[in-house]
Amino acid sequence: MAMISDPDDFFTKGCGRCDRFATPDCSTRPWIEGLTNLRRVCLGMGLVETVKWAHPVYMHVGRNIALLSAFRTDFRLTFMNARLLTDSEGVLEPQGPNELTEALDADPELAEAFQALTPGRQKSYLFNLNQAKQPATRMARIEKFRGRILEGKGLLER
Repeated sequence: MAMISDPDDFFTKGCGRCDRFATPDCSTRPWIEGLTNLRRVCLGMGLVETVKWAHPVYMHVGRNIALLSAFRTDFRLTFMNARLLTDSEGVLEPQGPNELTEALDADPELAEAFQALTPGRQKSYLFNLNQAKQPATRMARIEKFRGRILEGKGLLER
């Protein structure tokens, strides 16, 4: 399945990441009104819309700000640096536990080694961890990667 490259396709067909793409069963279909409203807000704020990871991403001055996504049970506007936001009204919901953050907090040696990696090497590990659906899988991957991280190696380096 080919992922989308035009933001409009997300709102008319879906992301293209599964077999439900461009069908009435696509996860975007039940949430299209809410997704369109969030899109309107982002564009109204002057953010630039593009597609990354087969989802609409909103940018400012070349930096990713937020990403729209749809699931079977809900839809989301995910902020790339949410810790910088002030939520005085208490309307934002945290994404949930972050296994890598927990592992780095619990293992100072791993944290120091991870921070010493180049940004590209860090991103390769993060991308791989984010592909796992289950927390247990992410934890197993972190443990599997620990030795490589301590050696200062990237995910794909030998």
